[in-house]
Amino acid sequence: MKKLCLSLGVLLLLGGCVSEAEINAKLARHIGQSEADLVREMGVPNRHYQTEGHTFLAYVKGYESTNGFSDNFGYPFGYGWGGYGYGFGWGGPMDYSADTVHYYCETDFDVFQGRVIGFSRHGNDC
Repeated sequence: MKKLCLSLGVLLLLGGCVSEAEINAKLARHIGQSEADLVREMGVPNRHYQTEGHTFLAYVKGYESTNGFSDNFGYPFGYGWGGYGYGFGWGGPMDYSADTVHYYCETDFDVFQGRVIGFSRHGNDC
């Protein structure tokens, strides 16, 4: 029973992962398509660039992640009696240098004479 559960767990984990080869295979099916068909399927690109008869359509996906935290803290102490209160406090900044990391993947399609002739992907999250 444990082997069955472990096997199912591994399959579920692997089933959720998409390999780079699978992504490239899905993108490669756009080669030969018209520019209009590509835009119909992929949506309007984030940006485009034209040079020497080629149009490059860029699709960018990304997100930010913050690691660590930054906060302030303090320790107030005090007591009161008969309407009088005494106390002291101590505090200071606590900084764990929060870092924001920008993750992105850009997919660029090369369109020549109205047809997709290639693609490339680059970024730190492709």
